[in-house]
Amino acid sequence: MLVSLTVDELVQIVRSEVSATLAGKSDKLLLSTKEAAAKLGVEESWLASKARAGLVPCRMLGHYRYFSMPDLEAIIENAKNGKKD
Repeated sequence: MLVSLTVDELVQIVRSEVSATLAGKSDKLLLSTKEAAAKLGVEESWLASKARAGLVPCRMLGHYRYFSMPDLEAIIENAKNGKKD
């Protein structure tokens, strides 16, 4: 069975799945860069470099960087709005 999708349809499906995954309950209030990158489906190095540059929201506790669920949602929302980082 062959399914044909436009790029826009595929993008919408991926965004929907990422949002559904992020909506899942998490016991942790803050996620490490590695955990946040896994939830977003991006490389840890990409997320870390964007956070260091102040291009994505994050929380600093001492020398450590963490991401809250609202931070991840903001990253996704910025991607939806076509903001290039």
